[in-house]
Amino acid sequence: MPIDKSWISKPRNTIEYANGLNEFLEFAFGHANGVVIKCPCSKCGFNKWQTRDVVQEHLTCSTFPQNY
Repeated sequence: MPIDKSWISKPRNTIEYANGLNEFLEFAFGHANGVVIKCPCSKCGFNKWQTRDVVQEHLTCSTFPQNY
């Protein structure tokens, strides 16, 4: 089943975005080593390994890549 990505285009201060981000983080960290992932925010651009808290902060403050 494909993952719902409709939340990515929502304003970052909405509950839909927050819920979608949480689901993304659960999925990403559940399929990774559980400690760090490459952060997809516009600042890190998949080039920096970050913890869940940092990724959540980055994706709350910065944009999530629209073409993800």
